Amino acid sequence: QQVLKQEKEEHRLVEDIVRLPLKLPFPSLSLKECTPNEITITEKVCGPDGNEEAIYWGEDYLCGRAISTYPIITVNRGTEHEMARRDGDPICDRFVIQMLPRRTIAIVADGCNWGRKPKIAAQRASDAFAEYLLEHHHEATTTHYVARLITRAFSLAHYNIILGAEEIWDVGTTTLLGGLLVELEEPLKEDRDGEIIECNWAYIWGCVGDCKGFHYSVRQDSFRDITSANRMGTQSSRDCGGRLGPATAEGSADLRNFRIDLTPCEEGDIIILVSDGVHDNLEPLQTGLSPIEVGEKDVEWEEIEAQRRAEIAADYSIYLLTNLLKAKENGIPDEPIIPNHMPEAKQW
Repeated sequence: QQVLKQEKEEHRLVEDIVRLPLKLPFPSLSLKECTPNEITITEKVCGPDGNEEAIYWGEDYLCGRAISTYPIITVNRGTEHEMARRDGDPICDRFVIQMLPRRTIAIVADGCNWGRKPKIAAQRASDAFAEYLLEHHHEATTTHYVARLITRAFSLAHYNIILGAEEIWDVGTTTLLGGLLVELEEPLKEDRDGEIIECNWAYIWGCVGDCKGFHYSVRQDSFRDITSANRMGTQSSRDCGGRLGPATAEGSADLRNFRIDLTPCEEGDIIILVSDGVHDNLEPLQTGLSPIEVGEKDVEWEEIEAQRRAEIAADYSIYLLTNLLKAKENGIPDEPIIPNHMPEAKQW
């Protein structure tokens, strides 16, 4: 209720789409508060911007890019309207970064299916999510308060997709992964493979659908999949697990795999947010490898328990990311790099 009291009247009328109360998987930690002059200092970066080029800010602070690898096709061949266009256009992915002096809002959304409707859904959802957090983040003094803001940001994102539609089915749907990077008042101790690390920063995020987040630790020179279980329970490779917009028979959001979590970070670490158009290329099942080719039994993927499939996908993705990071040319490192905690990668 404290969060709702701070909202505009039109926002208070928007119903929560996330079931409350939340059972959060992290403690309520105090945040370093924003000073009054920091609240209005902000820089926004979003894309794609039309030419598919990488968008940078600062020397090494952020980079965002959305591209399409679909083929160029010819339509209306043999007529006066013959033209070349790319299959699958427009790009329905969307990223938004809203930077403040000591906090950063980071979001990626992926409109479901092709066409203008999912593209607009991804744009509307990501913009509403970012605008809500930008308007209210300064109220947050704890990590749990941020989590409540994120549930409201998802509600506003869903509402913004269908706002103004004459018929609810005339709009698209989208997946979304987004959150707020904050500085903690006291370091959060995290056990990473037996090493206790004190982290002064945390990315508090929520996710619905199959966008993924990866965290790169500069100290340990290693990646981890922070959304490793978000494809569990999906009915097929075409099932993204959840969507905002009119996704169910009743026209409500599909929140089957919705979750909120916290990722501890250190100075210099990297957060990577991607749609399935990127991370599908990192997973053995999606790239056509059989279980036996990644050290499993000679069986079909469907015969492997869902939890184990998710573990294999996460481990293989980390293996590829680690080697891509060290690659010098064409994505190939001089010597394959085997993460210390993944001895089975020697077979890959």
